[in-house]
Amino acid sequence: MNGFDLAVPAPLFDAALVQAVLADPETSPAAPAPQIAAPAPYRQTEVMTMNKTTTNSYPFLSKNQIAARLAADEDFQVTCLGILYARQTAHEQATETTLNRNRRGFMSSHAVNGCRIAKKAAAGEELTPEDRAKIAEIVPRYTKQLAEHFRSEAVAANPALKAAGAIFGV
Repeated sequence: MNGFDLAVPAPLFDAALVQAVLADPETSPAAPAPQIAAPAPYRQTEVMTMNKTTTNSYPFLSKNQIAARLAADEDFQVTCLGILYARQTAHEQATETTLNRNRRGFMSSHAVNGCRIAKKAAAGEELTPEDRAKIAEIVPRYTKQLAEHFRSEAVAANPALKAAGAIFGV
């Protein structure tokens, strides 16, 4: 032998029960029907995706909805850049780097440009076409963080949404 254990695994089913069902399916013991809990009430929203409107019961902005809005709205891109900048720690903001791997704010490859442009936008300075192009490149990478941010804002504004969010595991 080569040292491997060649033990036969235990059967995955009860052989006696299988024989009973095969012998007489009418009198065989049946498994009880699973109990399905009634769904909790939640708010439905209309969602526009790929030229069709569907009813979606998820009460928060999804990553796809955020990505679609980022693709269409430059002002929303700048707002989201500010949100990402605010999620950086104070030290990361001051040094324009990413030191903590806390999944908040910018990745290290985006920290310098993201912080620089966010500070410029916060000061009310005019953004150049190069700045706007950089924003359009950076911000769509962070839809998960942005969805988390907007979900937290929505729950803070309307605590009843917390129960609706529990349905979806958020």
